Amino acid sequence: MKKIISALAIVAMAFAVACGSQKSFASKNITEGDAQQIDSLSYSFGFVCGMTTPQQLPGLQFNWDELIEGLDDAMHASTENNATHDEAYERLSTFFNEKYYPRMQEEYQKIMADTTIDPSQHQDMMKAINIFEDDKEATSISYDYGYDMGFNLVKARLPFQLYWLKKGINDGLKEDASDLQLAESQDFMRRAFTEVIPAKNLERSEKWLAEVENEKGVKKTESGLLYLIEREGDVNNKPTAEDTVIAHYEGTLFDGAKFDSSYDRGEPATFPLNRVIPGWTEGLQLIGKGGKITLWIPSELAYGEQNMSIIQPNEALKFVVELEDVVKAEPEVVETEEVEVEE
Repeated sequence: MKKIISALAIVAMAFAVACGSQKSFASKNITEGDAQQIDSLSYSFGFVCGMTTPQQLPGLQFNWDELIEGLDDAMHASTENNATHDEAYERLSTFFNEKYYPRMQEEYQKIMADTTIDPSQHQDMMKAINIFEDDKEATSISYDYGYDMGFNLVKARLPFQLYWLKKGINDGLKEDASDLQLAESQDFMRRAFTEVIPAKNLERSEKWLAEVENEKGVKKTESGLLYLIEREGDVNNKPTAEDTVIAHYEGTLFDGAKFDSSYDRGEPATFPLNRVIPGWTEGLQLIGKGGKITLWIPSELAYGEQNMSIIQPNEALKFVVELEDVVKAEPEVVETEEVEVEE
């Protein structure tokens, strides 16, 4: 269920409201926007979500005012230890698993069993269904759904403007929204996410790494990996690429956003060193057990052009790593067959 809800949240996360709130946004990537200067990415994202969400989630007649209020609240709240989101997510999971899917299945079976209904009307009838039991449930789920979308929007670190997101979603919800507008918006988004944003990320990452390279004590390998050894550790117990390492680490982006931390989980992580990103494989071989190192990893030694949610395409990464232990790989045993020699 987590994957289903998260996917829906990412696809539809452009719902927004320009409500004049004086609260600060949870992400500096999100701004209020200017009605006099269109932001095409925000508008396109909003339009696609507004037009396609009712198709993707038939039967959910959302209370849009509540959904937008939840979205707005989430975008002004921290993503760190957000109990409100945890509770909203739990209610959504329960609703979808225990109510939405069973109810839709029941309604679908009723429609299909009614031989008086023209099959060409089935899809429209499914869209017209209202799965919510009452206004109270519709209000609660709408707010929670909006809050989950806003939470994921903040975590995605994408540059959206609320005014144009709201206008896009409102236009996408209109009856006269056309397939041509949808196709144009989807094409704009495709180019933005596969060409424009990755190119900007690469430029920004290269600039950041160039600045880091000039810092005191920072060294660079032939591959382009930047590193600073804070503790060398046991020089007689360094890992090789075939070994397994046990390490505590924290990963951040150029803007300081933390995307992963074993410290937060309260226990070190265990990795075969040849099954992680190349920057880790190379960097951890520079220290021994008990050592500590800071790595600045170019995108080509990290996730490259892949979109890893909070880690966008072509983004360089920073890791602070403490190597707690090295588990040496067992040497391969080569079996030989005995050959009988006739005398």
